[in-house]
Amino acid sequence: MAERAHEAGTNAIDGVQGASVPARQARTSRFGLTNLYLKAGLCALLVGLVCAALLLTRPAGSAALPWLGWIAAAGFLSGVVLYAIGRIAQVIDRVSRARARPRP
Repeated sequence: MAERAHEAGTNAIDGVQGASVPARQARTSRFGLTNLYLKAGLCALLVGLVCAALLLTRPAGSAALPWLGWIAAAGFLSGVVLYAIGRIAQVIDRVSRARARPRP
């Protein structure tokens, strides 16, 4: 019913014409990557882990070792920070939606 009311431009809760219900974000995967911070954090974590794996497979005298080390550390740390920010934003969004929901 909410989808039809949203398409018609009415709010399904109180039937007011012109008041639209905000569309709910769809889950993009089992990990619940619903915002940009989660996606960017996961990508940065993966880049950091791949660079760390490459770092371990290179010979000791390789010129790429310092660069791989910096990229691995930066990717992993920034990924952790971005992923944590994304989860905090997700919790805040859920709490604000729960408070905005009318009670019977």
